[in-house]
Amino acid sequence: MGFVAADCKALQQLLISLGQEPGPVDGVYGNQTRTALYTARNEHHQADDVPIYLTGLDLSGWNPRGSGIDWQKVQAYGIAFGWVKISQDDNYHSKKSSGQLDGFRSIGAPVGGYHFGDLKDNAHLGPKAAALAEAEQFLAHYKPQPGDLVPCLDIESGFDKSTDDDNVAFCLEWNRIICQELGCSATIMYSARWATRSRLLGAKDKAALSELGKLPLWWAEYDNERDKPLDPWKACAVWQYTGHGSVPGIKGRVDLNKATAQSIEQLRLS
Repeated sequence: MGFVAADCKALQQLLISLGQEPGPVDGVYGNQTRTALYTARNEHHQADDVPIYLTGLDLSGWNPRGSGIDWQKVQAYGIAFGWVKISQDDNYHSKKSSGQLDGFRSIGAPVGGYHFGDLKDNAHLGPKAAALAEAEQFLAHYKPQPGDLVPCLDIESGFDKSTDDDNVAFCLEWNRIICQELGCSATIMYSARWATRSRLLGAKDKAALSELGKLPLWWAEYDNERDKPLDPWKACAVWQYTGHGSVPGIKGRVDLNKATAQSIEQLRLS
């Protein structure tokens, strides 16, 4: 379960009683609370014995601009991380992304950008050239800040006209280019059961498929099977558990996610 405001206030009060400094007792799981929690766990030799789950949010052009969101209400609800859609294909970027990124940063929630892969429109280039074109589009419109989350590649319907081998090659090349440009060790892949089964698993190059499985996974699964992603992945770092969530301060339905505090820390850019 993720923290709600009442849970976080109780945690902050407990940390204060242990001599830590989590910041104000405001129900917000921010950087001060996170740091104080890790310090307290280390002092009591319980660094990661009990995982702490955070609730996250991802936004796209379908959601309001940053200025159309009441970020204080979002913060009070307990949203602690997120990703924002930056681009798609090699010719589209979301005009709402800048305001949405600023919104997450304004409440101290680590945020990353994601790209919706669209190889079907660039298949004639070949997977590596297409990955370069789409990576350049993403990088042109996303300027990460220290502490942001690693970029994400969304593997969905944009891969339905190409072969599974080309899809895997595209993903690996996109990851390589982004990591080279931003200095990260790995990006995170967003996929779901239907997309993995129909877009990736038929690849004949099993070595390449295995390499893809070494990248962190953001798994969309709404049927309580968060720990059962298909090959090539064995586990997920982030779990999207609903596409019809509701968060105070945001009009309309939103995607909601969960991840451990440790996973989010590991997914941060340096």
